[in-house]
Parts: sequence; structure tokens; C-alpha cells
Amino acid sequence: VENLNENEWWTKMEQLKLGGEKEIIAKRNYGREGQRTLEQMAQKLGLYL
Repeated sequence: VENLNENEWWTKMEQLKLGGEKEIIAKRNYGREGQRTLEQMAQKLGLYL
């Protein structure tokens, strides 16, 4: 299980929301806590996982 870099993911999700990307593919295993964190971040930006 890898550590989640929240700053990196905020940047990726903000770019997705602004239309720079269509989808993000996470190829790393962040464990349950990391998945929850990503889900909460996406919800705050109005995105869906």
C-alpha cells in the first residue's frame, strides 16, 4: 500500500474539472483510507469516482 500524496491528486482533479482531462487512471494501491480520501476530494470538486 502506497502513501497518498494529496497535493498531487488535488492538482490532477482540478485539471480534470477544468476540462484538461477526461479521466484519471490510478494505477497505485492506496488502501481503504486512501480510497476514502480520494472519494472525499472528488466529492468536494463535484466529481465522481
